[in-house]
Amino acid sequence: MATAVCACSGGGAPSPSPQVESTSSQDASTIAADAYVWGLPLVVTMRTMQTLAPSIGVNHLFAQQQLSDATSRTVVAPNVDTLYDVTVLDLRSGPVVLTVPEIHDRYYSFQFLGMNTEAFAYVGTRATGGAAGSWVIAPPGWDGALPPADRLISAPTPLVFLLGRFLVLSADDLPTARAVMAQVRLEPLAPQSGEAGSAASSLGAPPGTPQSVADAGAAFFDELGDVLAISPPASEADRAALARFAAIGIGPGRHPAADATPDSRAALAKGVADGAARVKQELTSSTDSVNGWYSHQHLGQYGDDFLLHAAIAQAGWGANVPQRRPPALSPTCRCARVSSESSKPPG
Repeated sequence: MATAVCACSGGGAPSPSPQVESTSSQDASTIAADAYVWGLPLVVTMRTMQTLAPSIGVNHLFAQQQLSDATSRTVVAPNVDTLYDVTVLDLRSGPVVLTVPEIHDRYYSFQFLGMNTEAFAYVGTRATGGAAGSWVIAPPGWDGALPPADRLISAPTPLVFLLGRFLVLSADDLPTARAVMAQVRLEPLAPQSGEAGSAASSLGAPPGTPQSVADAGAAFFDELGDVLAISPPASEADRAALARFAAIGIGPGRHPAADATPDSRAALAKGVADGAARVKQELTSSTDSVNGWYSHQHLGQYGDDFLLHAAIAQAGWGANVPQRRPPALSPTCRCARVSSESSKPPG
């Protein structure tokens, strides 16, 4: 995947990565497997954003106009009674402001996902009581002045995925639901030059789909290095993990596969294969089964459970926290199924 930061090697033969060369092949592949599991959510997220940005823009609300059916592909396993607002946020040029009207006639929510796929904030029926308001979504480290009456949402990463869900009560209610969605606004906090969505090209083009990350082999770690250059780890657990992975040359802006000897590159590739096998196994071994459907009860916020985090990123990217309705996994299609938000009154 060509990410927003894509460093290229200089001329001549690549010099071997000293970290990989000083680590035995067995140790390197073990560390690489752990690094693949840890880094998978980041790479899946970047590829998802890169795939969506050319069609929906960046920092621009893309409001679905029709209810989903079997042909719908924008949202993973969508509800058939929900309209979606899908937005890729790039906060590197400054905060944006989400403004919503008072909404009490239906359930709705806006879910904020960081680059690591963790849900770090919500606006909506449950989270904010359906009240009208404006929320400033700011990048890490922002300390600017907040407009009066606006509320601050501090993003843990400079790229954010925003997913809105609006309940449609019936076929006759569809025009009303669209009208409600049309009142939602997203605009930069400070005036910026250029048209909305013009930053789409800054994300680059993905070299593959979000579902085929493991096919990159050893080059996965070069792709991960580019993503880390944009979004370095924020939590203590993530920083500790990345410090360990540095032993095989993994880090922000680094390309251990491009700089490795054939033997070291093979060790990195084996780590990817082993890590992908772990993720696949996790999808079936840590789930609760009910009538052939598998559900996870610890979604959306993963702490240091890197394996569960990777499994959900692979099978059900963008999963809600359990309080917003837990997904279930089909044993046949392995995609996330979010239970209908109309099945129970939202709490």
